[in-house]
Amino acid sequence: MIEIAEHELQQKENMASEIEKLIGSKPPRDAGKDNASRIPLYSVVLQKAREYMLKKAKPLNRREILSYLLSEGVALDVSDPAHFVGKVLWRSDDFISFKEGYWPADLPVPLGASKSDRRK
Repeated sequence: MIEIAEHELQQKENMASEIEKLIGSKPPRDAGKDNASRIPLYSVVLQKAREYMLKKAKPLNRREILSYLLSEGVALDVSDPAHFVGKVLWRSDDFISFKEGYWPADLPVPLGASKSDRRK
């Protein structure tokens, strides 16, 4: 049981490392400030995406989520924001990909949602 938990922890740490590579190694804009409370951009994307999916009660595609993030004032300092949002959601085990968009993996599948032919 402990081995399984350690394996899952290692997988999550590997995924976090991969996502951090996607974000890039630029120092944060507020590098001179106390960064102890700074939340990584991918975490903000995951949190806000889930929030919006629950609010809309349906799977959402990356462009819908990007639009919401921008309306919420989330600054996506990346070269291709839509690609970044899609990649973060795709790599996360917390979301399932449907033809209609992404949906939280821990919630029942919404009526009418069609499982994607792609991974997961």
